[in-house]
Order: sequence, then C-alpha cells, then structure tokens
Amino acid sequence: MSVKKKKKKQDLADDKLIAFFKTSAMIIIYGSALLFIVINIWSSQHVPQLFFDLANDDEKSVVELLTKAKDTKQYKYLLPEVEEVISKNSEAIYKESNDRSVQIQTLRALLESNPESPEILYALHILYQADKDKVTADMYLQKARMIDPQIGL
Repeated sequence: MSVKKKKKKQDLADDKLIAFFKTSAMIIIYGSALLFIVINIWSSQHVPQLFFDLANDDEKSVVELLTKAKDTKQYKYLLPEVEEVISKNSEAIYKESNDRSVQIQTLRALLESNPESPEILYALHILYQADKDKVTADMYLQKARMIDPQIGL
C-alpha cells in the first residue's frame, strides 16, 4: 500500500471520528435544551398559590409569609423594598411573640406572689419553649417538677 492510500484511510477514519463527536455533542446539547424546556414548563404549572397572593398584594398572605420567615437567618437580608411592608405589618408579624412577652411578664408577676405554684412555673416553661429559650424553659420545668413531679407528663 502506498503512503497516499494510508493517509487517505487515516483521514477518512479521522473524519468519521470527528463526525461522531460532533453528532454526540449536538445530541447532548439539544437533549439538555429539551430537558431544560420540559422542566421549565412543568415547574411553571406548579407555582404555589402563595406566589399569586403575594403578587396581588394580598395583605394576609404577606403577613403569613413574613411571620414564618422571621425565624430564618435570611429574614434580616430581605430586599429593602420589603422593609416598607414589614414595618407596615410589623404588629401582625410579631403579634404572637409580643403576646407571649406580655403573658410571660404577667406570669412572672404572679409568680412573685405565689412562688410555689407549679401551674405558673409550667406555663412559663411552655411560653419560654415557644420563644425557643430552651435553657429558661428547662429551668421553669425543673422548678415545677420539684413541687409537683407529675406536672407536664
């Protein structure tokens, strides 16, 4: 075989290999694009109702979202545009924790006049637990159980 024929066969083999890689690359690219489009169409059909409520400025939904979000680390990083909504609805957003604070103050005042009341101590345990203050909640539970070992069981 001559050198020219070997070179032609090698070039032909190289061309087939290049064509194979081009075809494979196109299949991967078009397949990925098709998958991306299908996922986008599917996800656009499953948008939560909350999104539409927020988009329509439904105050109840905004308060509900911000009430749930306030306990997350990202809450303080919310966009500045949301600050107005937060300040406008802060009373509703923080209502539950503000109510707990008032209840805690009331129970602590009652505890001063009746320090041996397991019910007051246990109620304080529950309120501090809801405030995510585990140390204080456990302290009140221990005090309540020293007086009444059956409380909270």
